[in-house]
Amino acid sequence: MKKRLSIPLVLCAAGLVYALVGTPPQIMPEPRGPVTETPIPDAYAGAVSVRQYGETGELEERTDADYLRRFTRRAVSELENPRRWGYGEDGPWQARALRGEILEQRDVLRLNGEVSIHYPGDDVEFTTEAMNINLERQIARSLAPVRVWQESNETLADSLHLDLAKEVATLNGNVRTYYAPEP
Repeated sequence: MKKRLSIPLVLCAAGLVYALVGTPPQIMPEPRGPVTETPIPDAYAGAVSVRQYGETGELEERTDADYLRRFTRRAVSELENPRRWGYGEDGPWQARALRGEILEQRDVLRLNGEVSIHYPGDDVEFTTEAMNINLERQIARSLAPVRVWQESNETLADSLHLDLAKEVATLNGNVRTYYAPEP
């Protein structure tokens, strides 16, 4: 008597042999999205105001910002629309910009985008696109060309070094002044 193998049994045996001997199919992983290099802040806050007082209780400096992001590992705080006030013996100075960074280890405030430093009592305003302020030494240095406005007179220069406490400005490189005619 002859026995016949059923067709489903033969197909299963062929599939088993192929699975054991054949090359497995290549399964490609799904592509990942772009790896972001943007660090994630350790802390953030809105409508920030930081004040520092002297030993006798007088206000020495104040920093306000619309938004703050702090990166502990880099020791940097990023600020949006920062405003900084320093209160010296001769009166306050004010600085503002679109963006800023406080480099905590160096005690430096970097300002970028429509930077302005203003002495309200003297009606003098310095404008530039980038400036660093050493907060400990109270020294500002422009990183871009500067415009100085005093009343309706305008002075242009390639760079600015400003002693904020003493209110002494040094303009360097291609300095030129335009005087408005007196009425």
